[in-house]
Amino acid sequence: MDLQNKLRAILQNELQTRKSKNSRYSLRAFASFLQVDHSLLNKFLREQKSIGQKNLLSICKRLDLEDALAKELRQALQIPPEKRQLDLEDHELLKEWYYYPLLELMMVKRKKPHIASVAKKLGISATDCKKAVDAIVKAGIFGSEDNDDLSAQFDFVVNYHGTETMKRSQRDFMKKSLAALEHWTPDKRTTLGLTVGIETSQLPLLTAEIRKFQRRLNRLAAKRKRINSIYQLQISLFPLMFLD
Repeated sequence: MDLQNKLRAILQNELQTRKSKNSRYSLRAFASFLQVDHSLLNKFLREQKSIGQKNLLSICKRLDLEDALAKELRQALQIPPEKRQLDLEDHELLKEWYYYPLLELMMVKRKKPHIASVAKKLGISATDCKKAVDAIVKAGIFGSEDNDDLSAQFDFVVNYHGTETMKRSQRDFMKKSLAALEHWTPDKRTTLGLTVGIETSQLPLLTAEIRKFQRRLNRLAAKRKRINSIYQLQISLFPLMFLD
């Protein structure tokens, strides 16, 4: 099956899935969700027209298609590959919680932060702040250590595999979350919870949906015009009791 037909099959299946949940769901609504022209989508599904490069990539992002298909699309369209993901757990770079906001700040601002000022805002020593910044730069995330323009060479990814280093940072963030509950007013934070009964076999699917939500939230935040704060999102799905 060629690339266009593979994508066509995926879209047809997705459309049928949505219609099965809502009989009034229309092709126009689907086109709006995919951010493509309704007429173009209609003709594509009828095999009367192909989808161009821009719309192909847009559809992949909107549907959160598997990396394998996204890679195949880029190869077929001769699009340069995305920056490869750097699993920061590999070298345990983020062993302290403040590495995370520092890395985010450097990726957004594309320059090294003012040590004294940022250290004060984070509530850490200038020595620890400088050590963290130097470690992030030395890790090669921004290419050469001598670069003034810190354009990231990697997509920032941290995979949690239950190591003590990762558990430590998560404990620190949970403490920060509890502190925020007392310190910040509701207009400066969001605290939500959900108690739900599940079948444990659903856990991988639920986890996948959470990851999709994280990616969507990150894309939404990236539409900012400027940055004036750094937030942390903590999601913890865990059992309260087992029935059998």
